[in-house]
Amino acid sequence: MPHIDTEPLTERCGHIYRQRHHALFGMSPGNSYFSRSKIRQILQWAFDEFDSVHAYLPEQGTYFTFRAIGYGETDAHRKARKEVRALRNRIRHALDDLGVHEADSYIVDLGTLQENAQYAHLRTRTHEAFRNDQKFREACLQNARDFLAGRELRGSTSDRARQCMAARYLLTKLPTYIDTPSLVGAPSSVRCYHRPTDFDRAFFNRSFSLRPTGNQGFVRVYAQ
Repeated sequence: MPHIDTEPLTERCGHIYRQRHHALFGMSPGNSYFSRSKIRQILQWAFDEFDSVHAYLPEQGTYFTFRAIGYGETDAHRKARKEVRALRNRIRHALDDLGVHEADSYIVDLGTLQENAQYAHLRTRTHEAFRNDQKFREACLQNARDFLAGRELRGSTSDRARQCMAARYLLTKLPTYIDTPSLVGAPSSVRCYHRPTDFDRAFFNRSFSLRPTGNQGFVRVYAQ
């Protein structure tokens, strides 16, 4: 079995994690951590630990990150499609290595979520919070600034415009931070990623008006 380190972000997250109902693994296009072998390790462990498992593939969010860096609309779409396609193929190959059939049924992506009325409702709530909750909005923008720091930016877009565009990446995935159980039909769920951000920790410490449901947690999951 692969060696996996885990850390629930809060006591509440730990309680949800111990139920082992469902795990949704965030996977980032363009991130070298998510090699085929690493994905296989993570999913092999997850299938043994949880009743059900999905991988989250941020298609639309990846486009927003390229736009924030300074790529034009056409180039951003092209680069996002390329990165997402490569990651999707690595997920499929990793599942195939594990003998899992119908790999796409284990992937939560924009196509899956666009057909889900609950996702639309949760996404509306995230945008309302971004408009109306100054503390939440500033945390989203700080998360965007952290993402952009140290990256080679293109063009002459203002810092504020870049930050708002990068924040849209976060806003597209936040419904899965709020209530994944309602999106996948699970009793409870933990969102899993190898490197939680300051925003992730603040959100699951219930620091904003927008909060996760009582059956939604987050666990840092790191494959050695």
